[in-house]
Amino acid sequence: MPPTPPPRGSTPDTPDPRDPWAAAFAHDLRMPFVAEAPEDRLDVGSFLDRMRVEEALAAPHHRGTHATITRLRKVFYNSEGWDRYLIPGAADFPAPYDTRVDRRYPRVVEIPLSPADLRATDAYLVVTDAGGETPPIAEHQDVRTEAALDLDIGHVFAGLDAANHRGVVDGPLHIDLASNLAAATWLGDLGSVLAEVQCAGSGGRAIDLDTVQALIDRYAPPADMLGNVDPYVVAEAYDTAHPDGPPASELLDHYYRAPAVPGHPRRTRFRRFARALDLGPPTAEGWAHGDRFVARHLTQVRRAAAMYIGVNTEGLSRYAFAVGLLHNPLAEHVLRLFLRELRDLAHDEPPLDAEDRLA
Repeated sequence: MPPTPPPRGSTPDTPDPRDPWAAAFAHDLRMPFVAEAPEDRLDVGSFLDRMRVEEALAAPHHRGTHATITRLRKVFYNSEGWDRYLIPGAADFPAPYDTRVDRRYPRVVEIPLSPADLRATDAYLVVTDAGGETPPIAEHQDVRTEAALDLDIGHVFAGLDAANHRGVVDGPLHIDLASNLAAATWLGDLGSVLAEVQCAGSGGRAIDLDTVQALIDRYAPPADMLGNVDPYVVAEAYDTAHPDGPPASELLDHYYRAPAVPGHPRRTRFRRFARALDLGPPTAEGWAHGDRFVARHLTQVRRAAAMYIGVNTEGLSRYAFAVGLLHNPLAEHVLRLFLRELRDLAHDEPPLDAEDRLA
């Protein structure tokens, strides 16, 4: 089991010396939000061109802003869990293509004192058109922005669609989450990291820093984290919920391709994201409301991890494993690492009060 968490009030910059994990998360581990995309990655302009083709193929009543967001989200995320738990308000919206979930079983997690092990699954969405081929829009989920940043555009649509259908999550294993928007974006990724770290340490196996970093890199990579930020910013800056507004490609073209002049929302994306999370302004040591944020979301991250187990594993042991996650002390460290990375990015942006006056 991980060591006991540090006393209340400790920060990433002043870790408790009695807790080696606090020091590791504060100084040795990273959860970057930005990374340079490979040069051969599809650029965002080309993706938007493909998106315009998709919007033109939609029925006339599905060409407004609200509908085009749901339609594109279902190209990338359209499993039963999304319809049942995360965005039930869009469950009846028809997907533009045939989709099926391909489940693979690469791992067996040993559970001490349990009669049965846990079967962990990896799920992949297979999207096909009428001819049985992968449509061009589904070929590339990660794109290269105008600033050469790696971006999971599927995360953007997931967050925007959740923002248009806000509500609580009535999840599996009787686990509830307060916000489906958070669950579909950053909270879901932090929960998956926490769950995978516990899986890696199950059965008494030792966990080293390289293992934890590898799990962060896989389950909360920079492309995903940037894709978690932008839905909050776009939903605030544009009317993404309008049923008769312009196609979503028009809004995203302005957000991603227009120059980031003073007043443009992309210029202060990280401060805007922080404002949406009610973090207050960045400070020398973190965030003005950082401790309050951690206290409010500690249980939520643990529940998100338990929900991740409920959706992505099979076997009777998953219930006991999920209960264990509800008390995992590493949740605070994962949250504070998330806040530290966000603070460093927001610190380099101009204050929002002046930017808002220019918008």
